[in-house]
Amino acid sequence: MMKKKLAMLLTAAAIGCAMTPALSTEAAWNVDGAGWWYTHPDGSYTTNSWEWVNGAWYHFDGTGYMQTGWQWIDGAWYYMDGSGAMLTGWQVIDGSWYYLNGNGSMAANQWVGNYYVDGSGRMAANTWIGNYYVGGDGCWIPGYGAAQWIADNHGWWYRHSDGGYTRNGWEQIDGQWYLFDGSGYMLTGWQNVGGTWYYLHGNGVMAANQWVGSYYVNGSGAMLANTWTPDGYWVNESGVWTPQWHDAVYDDKWVVDKEAWTERKPVIVYDTHAICYCGFDLDQAFLDKYGEDAFVGHWNTGEIYEEYNSFLWDVTTHECPKNHAGWKSSNITYPYIVDYEIVNHPEEGHWEKVLVSDGYWK
Repeated sequence: MMKKKLAMLLTAAAIGCAMTPALSTEAAWNVDGAGWWYTHPDGSYTTNSWEWVNGAWYHFDGTGYMQTGWQWIDGAWYYMDGSGAMLTGWQVIDGSWYYLNGNGSMAANQWVGNYYVDGSGRMAANTWIGNYYVGGDGCWIPGYGAAQWIADNHGWWYRHSDGGYTRNGWEQIDGQWYLFDGSGYMLTGWQNVGGTWYYLHGNGVMAANQWVGSYYVNGSGAMLANTWTPDGYWVNESGVWTPQWHDAVYDDKWVVDKEAWTERKPVIVYDTHAICYCGFDLDQAFLDKYGEDAFVGHWNTGEIYEEYNSFLWDVTTHECPKNHAGWKSSNITYPYIVDYEIVNHPEEGHWEKVLVSDGYWK
């Protein structure tokens, strides 16, 4: 299309040269099958940008054609009417009110005086904006009444801020659920909704997660039937609590037979040494001093014990005295303690079944 437009301009220029000695120096609007564009005196034209023409702003696309309607430009919405002129201020577009700022960008999610435009740019009407209410004409109504409970000769009903009310259905009000009949009045007591039973307290609040007499209602308010309740009771197919027998409960328990204990155990080694003896029981002498390094005639120390005072030997040569007839010498192997080790013995016991709770009806 641009080629066609350029060709037309070149043709017109050629004819102009043939017919007149000079080119026109005036800017002008031009139109072809694709739309309108605006040529400057030098024959150029604006693309992808705004231009002020004869007291109005126009926006031209990448090929230089004038744009109309809603256009997203540089992160904002703008509206150009059928003539291409950018609009500002309050405008009715496709049956809705919009506010276009002084630079033409559409206002959104903000107050414009006593009027509010939502995220789409449309003016809000007959609704709450935070704590403020706008009427049918979109204007804020100071002091407009909030939603509230109202009682009359037939009962309680809940009027919405717009004067409406719920009928034949549920409504959550201040975190609580209420059920309203076909006339909009609050219901109480047991109510069957879609085949499910619900209980509404005297103040209309739906019961939830609790017993109502011999019946239990869950978190959604529905009466349970033919199942166990969260606290362990059985309700039959009609929802009535029916006591059930619960068997005794047993568990495995560790029974301690012997506590853990620590043993100080001697470390014993065996050694062989010469010993002199005379007139006493060598074995008994050994047993009397079992496990000790120095006992009767122990040649390592040469110590002499009182009870064997006749037991003498030469601590230098480790031999029996030569001047004592009847003394004998012999080798003996015996154990003795060199150290002690600590041995930790674990707890000993066994597992057995123990009663946790007796059987019961519930």
